[in-house]
Amino acid sequence: MSTNTAAAFTSAPTAAPVVLVRQSSLLFFDRPGTLNPRSSMQLAQVGECAMAYSLMGPGFYELLQQRGLVDFEALGVRYVYAAISDAHLRLMGTRLAGVRIEVQFKCWIGAHLFNWVLLTAAV
Repeated sequence: MSTNTAAAFTSAPTAAPVVLVRQSSLLFFDRPGTLNPRSSMQLAQVGECAMAYSLMGPGFYELLQQRGLVDFEALGVRYVYAAISDAHLRLMGTRLAGVRIEVQFKCWIGAHLFNWVLLTAAV
């Protein structure tokens, strides 16, 4: 399976296993030198593709607003997938000029309908 394009996830049959190459926990701090993180998230990475999940606090959104995907690209990630609510989709669409947001499809998580989105650097 190719890991250098976003199509890598869609080209494999649904029954084919995907080997997780890297699992990262990201912590966001509100000021340098503090030991207390303000927010956190998990990132599952396969090549240039990653899935963001378990977002807690505003750090992820603030990072995207201020720096786009620069910090993710430093980790080797060019494509970030996430499941987000309609409200977060609207918010991200109005505040994240440096990030391109593409809705891939609707998905159910438990009893809630979310948008499965692909985030890439705005061109």
